[in-house]
Amino acid sequence: MAEPMIRKTSGRLSIKALLVALLFIAAVVSLMIANSPKPFGIDFVHDEIPVAQVVGVQKAAYQETYRMKREFIGQIEARQSSAIGFELSGILKRVAVDEGDVVKAGDILADLDTTRLAARRQEAQAALVRSKAEARLAHLTFKRIAELRKVDVATAQEKDDALAARDMAQAMVDVVAAQLQRILVDIEKSRLIAPFEGTVIRRLIDEGTVVSPGQSVLEVQQNDHLEVRVGVTAIMAEALRIGEQHELLISGQTFRATITSILPLRNRNRTVDIILKLHHSAASTRPGDVVRLLLAYEVTQRGFWAPISSLREGRRGLWSLYVVEASPEEQSGPLGATHVASRRMVEVLDISDDQAFISGSIDDGEHFVTRGAHKLVPDQPVRLNAPSNPKS
Repeated sequence: MAEPMIRKTSGRLSIKALLVALLFIAAVVSLMIANSPKPFGIDFVHDEIPVAQVVGVQKAAYQETYRMKREFIGQIEARQSSAIGFELSGILKRVAVDEGDVVKAGDILADLDTTRLAARRQEAQAALVRSKAEARLAHLTFKRIAELRKVDVATAQEKDDALAARDMAQAMVDVVAAQLQRILVDIEKSRLIAPFEGTVIRRLIDEGTVVSPGQSVLEVQQNDHLEVRVGVTAIMAEALRIGEQHELLISGQTFRATITSILPLRNRNRTVDIILKLHHSAASTRPGDVVRLLLAYEVTQRGFWAPISSLREGRRGLWSLYVVEASPEEQSGPLGATHVASRRMVEVLDISDDQAFISGSIDDGEHFVTRGAHKLVPDQPVRLNAPSNPKS
């Protein structure tokens, strides 16, 4: 009799355990529902009555052209900047200037030791005196023989020899004079002369150094007439013209500059260099300063402006907008909705500030979502807020 009682008690315990488990599951589900986030696309008012998502919209206003703006980086350069050196080799005797010194055109910057050149000059001067004396003697000899030839005392051969000796003596005078002149030129070239007014920006060699021909001793940079070099794209270069004036931003200040040259070749960055002349430069403006050139030009392209925040990124780098369409009259908008949001693919043509110039499968005059687009999914019911004004 004990065995049936045990089976009956076990069955009651199983049913009770099952009921407890069901009640526990129901409590957990209720708790999850209570703590779950709001349904996607649904707003809640204070009295907990759900209404449709409210979005801001803007009308698509197509235009045939738009103004493209670009910023290009360049730098200020001195119109003239030279690494100056001697044409001759020799020992650097004196450097008359230092880095930062302002020099004028024609100032002596450095000297080579000219001791040997001075000795050669004296030697050449003495040789010139001797050759001139020999030339005078040869000229007098020829003159006497020519007189004797008239009275038939001297032979024709003697006259020819005297003539040749005279010409050779005169040629020797010319040779020695040329040698002396070359020595004087070398002495002159032993002085390093400033080619223009400017500032010494670098001193490369000190006194006592043996320099070779063409070796740089000083670098001098012109102070005035600063110019700007900016690399722009080839398309932008074609739109620019020599003589145009543009604004430059240098160290937070705005300057006016005129295009003086557009170089015909691309540089290593595949850009085209343009040269601009500054109208006025401040005392703080120096060669090497970074310059920002702002350029704008008209582009013939049909499209409309839209806030960048309204764009949604899609697959493979594509972009889209949400367009709102009125709900059909026979359908009542759920949760107070008056429109339906649909997704349209668009192409971004240009970006300016916080606006994007786009084109795509949106008709002129259609309204697209500008605020709240990040909460939407295709075909979602929405309510409209006041439309915003598009960029002109």
